[in-house]
Amino acid sequence: MRRIFWLFLIGIMFISLTVLAQAKPILAQKPALSRTHIVFAYAGDLWKVSREGGAAQRLTSGPGVETNPVFSPDGSSIAFTGEYDGNVDVFVMPAEGGEPRRLTWHPSPDTALASLRAAGVWARRAPDAAGRPATTGCTGCRQFSPPRRPESSP
Repeated sequence: MRRIFWLFLIGIMFISLTVLAQAKPILAQKPALSRTHIVFAYAGDLWKVSREGGAAQRLTSGPGVETNPVFSPDGSSIAFTGEYDGNVDVFVMPAEGGEPRRLTWHPSPDTALASLRAAGVWARRAPDAAGRPATTGCTGCRQFSPPRRPESSP
């Protein structure tokens, strides 16, 4: 009887170790698609991976929280909602990574939105302190064009 107990206990431990050794899935959120890449939010940062798969590349690593990525229509830049310095605003950065540039400067939270009708990024302001919505649908949203590259002189 004692031998059966020990075999049972060893079997349970072996199964437990096997289950724990398996790779655990991550909780990637808010995916944005371009022709060639997928950008998603994970653990408060933005990550980019090829649409064919492969290893993900971290795009942001600052002390703030980044979420809601939106590709520009040409795929050259990414707008996102970022929380730095205690305020939620909309930022834009090159799709290859780099220093984010702030697009909104409002004390209320702003959120990056994708627009299917217009080429650009929309920012939606959160409800005010009394709970009144600042926008209805996208009425009152502000549109931002992606940053332009400097023209090269001939």
